[in-house]
Amino acid sequence: HKLQLLDKILHKNSMAPFHIRAQAQRCTDYERWYQSDANYEINAARCYWAYEPWFIINTHLSRDASHRWNDQYVGRGLNKVERSYKLRHLCFDFVVLHDFFIIHAEKND
Repeated sequence: HKLQLLDKILHKNSMAPFHIRAQAQRCTDYERWYQSDANYEINAARCYWAYEPWFIINTHLSRDASHRWNDQYVGRGLNKVERSYKLRHLCFDFVVLHDFFIIHAEKND
């Protein structure tokens, strides 16, 4: 179960949510996600302009020129924001998957 696994990891202080208090992540509503046993839709119109979710998109749609990543973007920091902003503008729905999460581990050299 997701909640039991996360509790176990969080209590060991070996993991922390990514920018949980940042406006760019707030629309995901982590407190709701922790307790949820069903997927839920985000009201993107109420999200901070720089909302930057990790998202899954159909490969065919992702490669379509009108939805493609802007490869003219140069820099670091707003690349994911740029794409999610564009998808929101194109009226894509953002759904939080209740039983899915990503763990990023540090690389030990």
